[in-house]
Amino acid sequence: MNRCLSLAVAILLATPSLAKTQQFAEVTINASDYAYINPPPSVKAGLTAFALVNKGAMLHEMVLLRPKPGIRPDSVARAWAAGAPPQETVEPPDGVLIAPPGTTGSGRLLVKLERGQTYMIMCNLRDKPEKPAHVALGMFTSFQVK
Repeated sequence: MNRCLSLAVAILLATPSLAKTQQFAEVTINASDYAYINPPPSVKAGLTAFALVNKGAMLHEMVLLRPKPGIRPDSVARAWAAGAPPQETVEPPDGVLIAPPGTTGSGRLLVKLERGQTYMIMCNLRDKPEKPAHVALGMFTSFQVK
């Protein structure tokens, strides 16, 4: 066996934390046209993998973010729908998933959720440039992290 490869295997075996598989919760978000279907009201803190299933006829996304302290999720949605700069109402987004109509998005969003925080998801896409963003049509929700 190659000496470098032998050394790498020995280091990996001697360091159990490197060989462990990370444990994480899985949450599936179901989207329809202009709403999220039965979103969870709360999610456990810790490492969480989100998936997006689009049961609608339009392209949808799931933007995961946290409102800034003192700002409610419905206020964030109204501000975004009116075109306010996102940095005024939310912390930097944790990530985005996109799913074409009738499909499950091909990726997962892995996030370490913080206990006691409110997170929200929204779709900021438009069907056409002159149409309103999906968030303006009510496509947003929030959940608490316990």
